[in-house]
Amino acid sequence: MLELMSLPLPTIRLSLHSLRLNLGHQRLGSRVVEDISRELHERGKRHLPARIPRDQSRHILIWTAGQPGTEILDLTLRLDAAAAGSELTDADLELLEATIRLAERAAMEEEEEAA
Repeated sequence: MLELMSLPLPTIRLSLHSLRLNLGHQRLGSRVVEDISRELHERGKRHLPARIPRDQSRHILIWTAGQPGTEILDLTLRLDAAAAGSELTDADLELLEATIRLAERAAMEEEEEAA
């Protein structure tokens, strides 16, 4: 799929336009976004919004399930699924990304203090 499957970063934010280009698709049809979602899940990745939009101007937040600091993303994914019908905006994704970066930094500081 993409090189992002082996990225060491716990999270990455991509535009759907970039994702589409990297995967070699002409457009993001419903089957294409379903295939992307399934392949990400099979490789231990999760994404927000839970339902990948077909609008190329939108962004998607991808993370590796179970990585330290990604618990808030897992929770958000569950909340998004529970809300079924309301979608997260790009501003929501930016806020979540900033929150996860803060959590990652705090986790690293705790590890340094413990060492």
